[in-house]
Amino acid sequence: MTAGKQLSKGDLWEEYSTNLHGAYNAMRRAFKRSGLSQDDIAHKLGTDKGLMSKRLNGSKNLTLKTLSFIASALGCRLTIDFTPYEEIGAVEHNESTQASAWLLPLPKNSNTADEPAYVKPLRKAA
Repeated sequence: MTAGKQLSKGDLWEEYSTNLHGAYNAMRRAFKRSGLSQDDIAHKLGTDKGLMSKRLNGSKNLTLKTLSFIASALGCRLTIDFTPYEEIGAVEHNESTQASAWLLPLPKNSNTADEPAYVKPLRKAA
């Protein structure tokens, strides 16, 4: 196993920003698909509409726990995947991986532990 070159703080923050925006976008897409209102989601989560609005518009920081809870309220499963950069067309990150998040609709009438199949989102090459 080779250590490779150290990643710069700038690269790390840029990837963090890309990953965070991906998570927000996935959450917003799932929200739109759900047909539920902010009030509906807030009620399911036992919180107020104002906080839900802040989470959806990106002015409130998201944690993995919050994303998971919102996914459940939307009838989705939060999935996280590490995709090698070469598979997404990114450059200069030969030995690193990127985290991506999706909110997937849960299968209806399914009580199995089978993981749902998903399609990787389209992404422009860096």
